[in-house]
Formats: sequence, structure tokens, C-alpha cells
Amino acid sequence: MMSSIHSVAGLVEYLGNLSYGNIFFIIIASGHLLPIPESATLILLGYISAFGKLNIWSVLAVAVLATIAIDLVVYAICLGGSELATRLSKRIKIELLDKYRNAEEKHLFGLVFASHFIPGWRFANPVIAGVTQMPWKKFTLYSLISSLVYAPLYTSLGFFFHGRVLPVVVFLQSLQHVILWVLAVALATFIIVYNIRSHAKE
Repeated sequence: MMSSIHSVAGLVEYLGNLSYGNIFFIIIASGHLLPIPESATLILLGYISAFGKLNIWSVLAVAVLATIAIDLVVYAICLGGSELATRLSKRIKIELLDKYRNAEEKHLFGLVFASHFIPGWRFANPVIAGVTQMPWKKFTLYSLISSLVYAPLYTSLGFFFHGRVLPVVVFLQSLQHVILWVLAVALATFIIVYNIRSHAKE
């Protein structure tokens, strides 16, 4: 626990010395290229802003832009039906894809909005929207509205509750590791069961 807090404290020091342009790319990389959830990065940025090292309004603007940007880029890639889109869509449960395809108009926004707050689904959302050919104007609007709530919410948590931030971030970071382990075990189980059934049919 203490080592985790020290590593988070080092991250805080690093983030506090970045330009807003670099913060934009750090948010985009969080949860994908960096082993810390996007939500935890936003909380830490709010935490740093509370001590005056960053301007909270600038951080909020960058946070919203970064979260909407990653959504639109992934969506555009998957909308074009690239090989990458095919690979990404294979990692998503069929049931989740069907939810988007069969959702009524009034429920579609709810799916996009909820995805921003659920680990794993956050990145899957623009992939699914692109693969299922959701109209770009609709996806852009829904993602913009969601980002305007999601990014300021987590950033504000770090800003207003900075006295309790570090333990929360450590928890979020460990939670992501648990999710990755669960997914790895589930994938391994699937492969084993599939091989057993394949051999049984032979």
C-alpha cells in the first residue's frame, strides 16, 4: 500500500510539471499506454490544481477535449471497417454489440453515457459505436455531452476532496489490475474449454 502511494506521489510530481499540451496526451494514454485508469489521472489533475500548480479551468478544458478526442479517433477508425476495428470488435462480447444495434433511440444515449463510468466499457464504447455504424453526428453529440459530465466530475473530485485523494487513486489503480486479472483468467478458461470441446468432437 505504501509503495503504491509513493508511486502515485511520484506521478503527481510528474504531472504537476507538464504543459497543458502534454497533459492532453497523458489523459489520452491513460488506461491504454499508461498503467493508470483515465479516471485516476483526472482525479490527480484535480488534486494538483487544488494546490495551485495547475489552473483548474485549464485542466477542465483539456480533460474534456482529451476524453472526447480519444472517443472520436477510435470511433472514426472503427467506422471505416479497418483491420484494427475487426480485431478490437472481436474482443467485445456479442451481447454488448447487440445492445447497441437493438437499442431504441431513447436508450442509445444512456448506453454511451453510462460507458464513460464503467471500467473496460469506456474504451469499448467508441469501438462498438463505429462497428455498429452509429451516425457520426449522433455519436459526437452523445460523447460530447458525456465528456462534459465525466471529465469535470472526476477532476472536481480531486480538486474538492484533495485531502483524501491518494488512497482513492491507489484503489482505482489496484481495481484496474484486478479487472485485467479477471479478464485474463476468463480468456484462459475459454481457451481451455474450447480446446477440450474441440478434442471431444474429434
